[in-house]
Amino acid sequence: MLDFIETEAKVRNILVHHCRRGFYCEGDNGLPDLILVGSHRLAFWELKNSDFSKLSSSQKTWDYKLRGTGHWVRLVTPSDLSRVGEYLDQLNEESK
Repeated sequence: MLDFIETEAKVRNILVHHCRRGFYCEGDNGLPDLILVGSHRLAFWELKNSDFSKLSSSQKTWDYKLRGTGHWVRLVTPSDLSRVGEYLDQLNEESK
């Protein structure tokens, strides 16, 4: 899933950051897995390997704070893969 998203982002000239070893990072737990920067928007995506996965309490805190500051936050599960291109394209669209 991650490889697919990174490939699709690269095709669209979107920057992607993913920390594979999150336990080495400092700061509050729960930061979303991906930080994506397009031409006009910044987004944070949490990846889950199951359509039935839920956010942890620390992930919910990050989700709430990021949304509250106007950032785009998305939970991406396997059933979302067919729409990843659409989601990524939105990061390069100018605001209306």
